[in-house]
Amino acid sequence: MKAGLYSYAVCIKSVMRAAGIISVVFLCLAGSCGCRKKDPVKIGFVACLSGKLTDRGYSGRNAVLLAVEQCNARGGINGRKITLLIKNDLGDPETARKVVLELIDEGVTAIVGHMTSAMSVASLSLINTYETVMISPTSATNELYNKDDYFFRVYPDVSIVAAALACFAAHELHLTRAAVIYDLNNRAYTETASRVFCEEFKKQGGTIVDTLAVTSSPTVSFHEIIHNLAGKEPDCLVAYTNEMDTATICQQIRKIGKNIQVLSSDWAASAELIQYGGEAVEGTVLLHTIRNDSREPKFVQFRQDYFDTFGVYPGVRASHAYDAASILIRALRENDNPAELKQTLLSIKDFEGIQGKIQFDEYGDIIRTLYPARIKNKTFKYMDKYEHGYQPQK
Repeated sequence: MKAGLYSYAVCIKSVMRAAGIISVVFLCLAGSCGCRKKDPVKIGFVACLSGKLTDRGYSGRNAVLLAVEQCNARGGINGRKITLLIKNDLGDPETARKVVLELIDEGVTAIVGHMTSAMSVASLSLINTYETVMISPTSATNELYNKDDYFFRVYPDVSIVAAALACFAAHELHLTRAAVIYDLNNRAYTETASRVFCEEFKKQGGTIVDTLAVTSSPTVSFHEIIHNLAGKEPDCLVAYTNEMDTATICQQIRKIGKNIQVLSSDWAASAELIQYGGEAVEGTVLLHTIRNDSREPKFVQFRQDYFDTFGVYPGVRASHAYDAASILIRALRENDNPAELKQTLLSIKDFEGIQGKIQFDEYGDIIRTLYPARIKNKTFKYMDKYEHGYQPQK
């Protein structure tokens, strides 16, 4: 494992520990574990592991590695060890389909991934054609909602979260004039998020002063974008952008000296947002699906195990990836027949995730509690959970 792949520093002990996990997981590939009496269960993991989206990819990968190591230490799947096959989708739809097909050809029982909606949409036809279950930790697009397919997710539909953010902005923060920026690189997620936020915000009496689609790249001038939007006098700006771009947006607002409340989503809700944005992101409000300050015993144990292994504490993406891998392992322990995996997952009604119960509906979707958080003193400060009755379009 190369420390340079991380955007954060990992201590030597953590690198050695992580390398130990990988060696345990991949030992099966060489056929060198003589104590194993049965063939291993192959599980795939796929995410973007290069470029500026590596933080989410590696945090997801690390969490799945941890879940696999813990499972193997307890005897695996009914005596069969898990082999984890890891692929890089490069954040590119064509590559996503290519590596998913490679995993299917290599005989995986199921796949954990992708970490973004656009890549999951790109792979959907393949997993359905080959009847291979995919569980995404963080894909939220409405394009995957309410479909009888082989796609599952442990993250709520984007429509629910966007509508809740609009209501929270209007009623709890008393905001009335919103501008919205969304990134077309993840349009399967951001277009729906932007549309639903705007519709719901207007229903609550607010005004949308402008919406702007951008395609994130080094050539995008957020200075010019923010300067133009500020001229329309919004009291809030909603950013459906990744953590780096959200941080840049906050910095540009700070530079022009405007008092504009920034709202964002779980897509940007990471330690990297605070790292990249510094003082400029102070006061930013986001809706989280995981409380990092939770004292629930399972979460506290996961958080400590992750830190002991990788030298950093897990964020939202790692938490959801661990839950995705854990419920998959639970299903395989109940029935390790790949042909029946979809139905086994749908039948599980009592799985306790690291923060509460996870139960799929008949289409593999879930509802999660939402937690508003404000960045204060370089950390996320959580408010009471926020309930909202919005139901996505079917």
